Amino acid sequence: MNLQQLCDQAMGFHQRGKLQEAERLCLQILKVDPANYPACCLLSVMRSQQGRNTEALELMRTALKTKPNSPSALLNCALILRILGRFGEALSIYDEVLAITPDFAGTHFNRAIILSDLRRFEDALVDYNKALAKNPRHAEAHYNRGIVLSALTRFNEALASYDKALEINPAFAQAHTNRANTLRDLKRFDEALVSYDKILTQAPNDAEAHYNRGAILSEQKHFDEALACYNRALALKPNFAPALINRGRALLELKRLEDALESYDRASAIDPTSPDMHINRGVTLWNLKRFEEALACYNKALQINPGQATALYNRGVTLSDMKRFAEALSTFDRALAVSPDHAETWNARGSALWNLAHFDESLGSFTKALVLNPELAEALYNRSNVQWTKFRRYDEAVGDLEKLIAINPDHDYARGDLLHLRMHGGDWQELAREIALVDAGVRAGKHVTKPFVYQAISESPSNLQACSRIFADHMFPVVRAPRPSSLRDHGKIRLGYLSGEFHEQATSYLTAGLYELHDKSKFEIIALDNGWNDNSPVRKRLEAAFDKFIDIAPLTDAAAAEAIHAEEIDILVNLNGYFGKLRMGIFAHRPAPIQVNYLGFPGTLGADYIDYIVADQVVIPEDEGQFYNERVVYLPHSYQVNDSRRLIAENIPSRFECGLPEQAFVYCNFNQSYKLTPEMFAIWMRILRQV
Repeated sequence: MNLQQLCDQAMGFHQRGKLQEAERLCLQILKVDPANYPACCLLSVMRSQQGRNTEALELMRTALKTKPNSPSALLNCALILRILGRFGEALSIYDEVLAITPDFAGTHFNRAIILSDLRRFEDALVDYNKALAKNPRHAEAHYNRGIVLSALTRFNEALASYDKALEINPAFAQAHTNRANTLRDLKRFDEALVSYDKILTQAPNDAEAHYNRGAILSEQKHFDEALACYNRALALKPNFAPALINRGRALLELKRLEDALESYDRASAIDPTSPDMHINRGVTLWNLKRFEEALACYNKALQINPGQATALYNRGVTLSDMKRFAEALSTFDRALAVSPDHAETWNARGSALWNLAHFDESLGSFTKALVLNPELAEALYNRSNVQWTKFRRYDEAVGDLEKLIAINPDHDYARGDLLHLRMHGGDWQELAREIALVDAGVRAGKHVTKPFVYQAISESPSNLQACSRIFADHMFPVVRAPRPSSLRDHGKIRLGYLSGEFHEQATSYLTAGLYELHDKSKFEIIALDNGWNDNSPVRKRLEAAFDKFIDIAPLTDAAAAEAIHAEEIDILVNLNGYFGKLRMGIFAHRPAPIQVNYLGFPGTLGADYIDYIVADQVVIPEDEGQFYNERVVYLPHSYQVNDSRRLIAENIPSRFECGLPEQAFVYCNFNQSYKLTPEMFAIWMRILRQV
């Protein structure tokens, strides 16, 4: 039997699936004739099928030495090079084939695949168009063309290509899937669902289709239905990591945080290299206020992909929540180096700068966020806040809040803040209407105003309590932490005063003498400082009065509560309430057996973890005690302590020196302008008119 007959026989074995016999004959031929073209080509194909592509390539190159212009050998060589990831070499071979035989079937199609691999999508599209010009009924070419058009975000054209592929081959399953995915990209969600339903009618056990259907339902915020789809996909394919990740997202939206965490943990066990999984796990832990663990997740995501902008943004937000503002700022800057047009990052950067007291830069960051996204609600709210609290630019602040409310009338606390600012400026236009809207919002349980703001406009004790309850539940909910069961025995009662104003400020002017007058044989008094040391005479006096000063300003609420609990403080006094540099979140952890509201905010804090409020009969008439969550403790005469050692003035000016007439009665109002209402102003005018 001559070599040609052996080659024919080997080819017959291969066609009948008798691969071992075909291989044996090829090796026998090549032993006699190492460059035998048919044997080299056939054995190359078999080696590639066996995954031995390096050997396959060498065999095909040997064949090409015999027939260097063989289109079929060149195309097979290019296919093997693609498998080996050597795309540039494969592309050169396709160019060589087109130079030899411009009309050789399949060349443009295969060249387009290589160009897609090289992400040269525009060039790939040209080749798919040429392939389809030669064979308009090539379903796979239409399908691949759709993939390229999707990569170019030309989704409507991609949809038409998938439709053409399905017209030629209605059973083309992947074309059905990609068509549905393209409808999703076009946000034609209902049509996409119909497509997935058709797929599942034909293949009810298609895990990918269940997964994709869940993704559409998530886009539509139908999270319960989406969860059912992800569960079905996982029942069919238990180690389907993307389904576990999306399942976690749905559970997160449904506020089932522990279940979401369990889903991410399962995904992590399957694929610990997914940055997306680590990021979403971090978001879940962040929602659980487990900030250290959330930070570790973002760090893992960044180890895998150091330029992951979402991980950097979330890391910065978490560091801000941990009061590590300098690190947060650095992280936001890293995120902006990757994604400079991300408005939310500029806004978060502004908040970090605000907390670092870099107010000019903070304002600049909020403004940059709004240049990028003029309707970014949080940036409008934050810029308004810095405009009026630090720069006293009331008109600009009012403008931001008005725009915010036009975008979202129910944005948390915006309407109340706008009313507060207008009252600061004496703008009483439509004041009654605005107050009525705020009152209605409070009665409806909305986050419409903050308690401090509401004190100036509401005369209803019931509404004031409702407002504080809404605010406490929203901003400072009870934290499930061990509650000290009783006072501890350490000889003296340990009394902790928590304030952000242990410096030159009104609260300290009032209370400096109070701390000095404690009976040190019965009480040990501890200052829990949420502010700063201004090295003023008042500060030095306070430091001398307290047994201990503890700086809690850089601590998270949880860490501060832990520090207070470790000090075994028996009675913890909240000197801020909802005023100034407040830290209600610490009290939500219940670090002390008895927690008291005093002085800074003489209204109810609306939180059941505050046990008492110290007041007098004028501040809280007895018939209004029912509108306080706290139990009211009445002091005789006046609840407000004053410092008997405080110097009023070294020189008392005369009336003449103050520009006042010698005999006239002088009326004064020492309140800020936001407390002045039209009704009170009218009363004053009636008095002045009469006298």
